[in-house]
Amino acid sequence: SRSALKEQTYRKTVLLAVKDVRVLCLKFWDRIDNLQTIQALNPEKQRLIAEETRTVYVPLARHLGMGRVATELDALSLMILYPTRAERYAAAVSELKSLNESTLGKIRSEVHNILEHHKIDALVRDR
Repeated sequence: SRSALKEQTYRKTVLLAVKDVRVLCLKFWDRIDNLQTIQALNPEKQRLIAEETRTVYVPLARHLGMGRVATELDALSLMILYPTRAERYAAAVSELKSLNESTLGKIRSEVHNILEHHKIDALVRDR
């Protein structure tokens, strides 16, 4: 059956990832690309791919400490599953970010200065 085949594919992917984590990285980037170019598929197929992404790929990326990848996968999935809600959310985040930009700039600067004072070479940025 289709679900058994999918389960077998996931199992193979995880086993390969144990040997070489780059396999999972490729899977994540491939999924991001698929979600960015998904418009050609019918809406039901889009929904299935987006749901699978949220239930399998997003938690896995988070578990592996790949927060940016998880966030990107989740955002792309939400745009497919709940486009109106995702647009409202993006607008609210954008507005809050612009309202708090000067405060965020001060915090970034202070963190950078503290790291520099302790001779810690790091890149400070926010999402």
